[in-house]
Amino acid sequence: MFVKHLLFQSKTEYHAGKQAQADRKYGLAVVRFTRAKEYADQAVSKCATVAFAPTLRANQDEINKSVDAARKDNDFVYHERLPDSKLIETILAQPIAKSLPVTFPITPDFRDLFASLVPIALNNALASFNSKRAEIMNIEINRLREATNVLNAFLASLNLPAAIEDRGGREIPPSVIEKANQIKRQGGINTLEKMFNELPTSLTRNKEILDE
Repeated sequence: MFVKHLLFQSKTEYHAGKQAQADRKYGLAVVRFTRAKEYADQAVSKCATVAFAPTLRANQDEINKSVDAARKDNDFVYHERLPDSKLIETILAQPIAKSLPVTFPITPDFRDLFASLVPIALNNALASFNSKRAEIMNIEINRLREATNVLNAFLASLNLPAAIEDRGGREIPPSVIEKANQIKRQGGINTLEKMFNELPTSLTRNKEILDE
């Protein structure tokens, strides 16, 4: 863990040196690369895991090349004064992800799978209740249907409800008048005759469709 910590510190200083070069702060870049080299050298010296050594060596070689190149450029080209290593800004840890507030439910079509979860005994009792209720409802509905049939038969024996509209032959019952008016609104006798005359043609067409 400590060796990895040194490795990450060296990489942090290395990338900070690259950024300093991009910002044309060549003296600061030399200091950053130098600190990266120190961390990289410590990581190599303190590593006791053989499998981890190649990664540390590769990191060390990359940083050494950058240190040499940065020093050479500054000594021969830029001649910037090197800032004090103790006074340069410390690179602090940065969050790599931003936390977002969590709302519930997360999606509009969310369905809680445990909302309808009940004990097996309760589930069996509910099924038994529904079955018993359906049985009672069917019995009552059959009784109502039987009573309706008996009532209709009794009314038919009394010639009801037709007898209510019986005017003794002196007047036309209102229901008949209403039905006559409805026929008139739909075309009257002409429409009826037309429909009647079209029956043979429709019959022939129906036979053709059935034969086909």
